[in-house]
Amino acid sequence: MDELQPQRPAILVAGDHMIDAYYRCEASRLTPEAPLPVLKVLSSYTMPGGAGNVANNVHHLLGGVDTFVTLYGEGSSSIKRRYLVDHHLAARVDNDYIAKPITPKVFTDTLESNPTIRVVLFSDYGKGALEEIEELINICIDKNIRCIVDPYATHWFEYRHATAIKCNDREYNASTWIGPHQAIIKTKGDAGIELIRNGEVTHYPTRPAQVVDVTGAGDTVLAALGGRLTLINNTIEEAITFANRAAGVAVSKLGTYAVRKDEVPDA
Repeated sequence: MDELQPQRPAILVAGDHMIDAYYRCEASRLTPEAPLPVLKVLSSYTMPGGAGNVANNVHHLLGGVDTFVTLYGEGSSSIKRRYLVDHHLAARVDNDYIAKPITPKVFTDTLESNPTIRVVLFSDYGKGALEEIEELINICIDKNIRCIVDPYATHWFEYRHATAIKCNDREYNASTWIGPHQAIIKTKGDAGIELIRNGEVTHYPTRPAQVVDVTGAGDTVLAALGGRLTLINNTIEEAITFANRAAGVAVSKLGTYAVRKDEVPDA
């Protein structure tokens, strides 16, 4: 009789799904109405953005569709359209839509129907899906599930029970409330990542990389952190080391990019 294979630990990605649309253009003349270039679209493509990009990175970093579950707010996805000329951003046009929030009942039902979930990644872009995030975090705590928040709000009181908050310098400096014992994972671009916890700061320098585009790099960090924290014995420190290396790959690519595990040095 064949032995049953143990199920792999899973990640739940919850939050605001968006669409990143890219248009490769040429600009050979100015419009007569204003000193602005006329963009002629040569080609275009779309990528999942926001929580969708986090999920895409989880899939590629962990290498399997059974390693993650997604839960997005109901409604139209916001769209960010980027127009590129010679690989440089010439213009961006956003269409924002507010989704219905993920309710505690739907969130609980999702966790209970997927008992292998060990980590929840909250991707908050302020588009409505995580209006009830404080209660969703409390559900994670009750079920002994680790959770990391990529924040939108500046008042972080509602995030206070999360395992960690993953933010950048701008978000950290704009925050109006941070819990005294809150673990903060702060990305600092080409300066690496800082872990702030219990008043102590630990710096994780990044490996030198050619920075081509930082779009979506924060989503890569969030996905990499979650991927490492699904392993029971892994610490936040070990997860940050892996996330730092994955981010170095992400910023070396043009546009939103899902990093594969085999691209990450010493993964």
